[in-house]
Amino acid sequence: MAQSLRVPTVVTNDVLYHEANRRMLQDVVTCIRLGRTIDTLGYEREWSADRFLKPPAEMVRLFSAYPEAVARTCEIAERCTFSLRELKYQYPDENLFPGLTAQEGLEKATAEGAQERYENGVPDKVQKQLAYELEIIGKLKYAPYFLTVWRIVRFARSKGILCQGRAAPRIPPYVIASGSRKSILPRPRTLRTLHQYRPWGAARYRRRL
Repeated sequence: MAQSLRVPTVVTNDVLYHEANRRMLQDVVTCIRLGRTIDTLGYEREWSADRFLKPPAEMVRLFSAYPEAVARTCEIAERCTFSLRELKYQYPDENLFPGLTAQEGLEKATAEGAQERYENGVPDKVQKQLAYELEIIGKLKYAPYFLTVWRIVRFARSKGILCQGRAAPRIPPYVIASGSRKSILPRPRTLRTLHQYRPWGAARYRRRL
């Protein structure tokens, strides 16, 4: 068909996994996609373990009758500059406050929570600590994470579920959730859990800035 239509061809393998022994893992992914169990997947399962990333020599052998298509595929591969090293983890954004960034939203929620927690006015010591910790959170771009915690806590409290975290209490989530037993922390507990203030993470933090 390609010859009759004068369309250049390439060879591909419709790759789904990098090694043949990952075929069963692909079946699990299919179960998740279809909402089925592995026992009821039936003919939706991969019928062979052939859709793995084959080495160049194997592709040349499989498509020995189409050397021009193999060469064209290599040409395309050489023009692709993407590297897996370019992939970086990115925390999902939390758009809980229309028109505001995650950091601005966290600062807004924190300020409102502080006013609610301290009915007679937010103590200067608390305001100073809040400003300090929010500044660090902003530098490290951790605001979306704290907003996620806030959203989870709000939902749990609406359902009468007790929230108990493993890490030391932190002022920002404390004042926006009003869930801690202490009204002011004796030292910046938030910072103990951030890389900037860990010896093994200080250098990494400086590189990020």
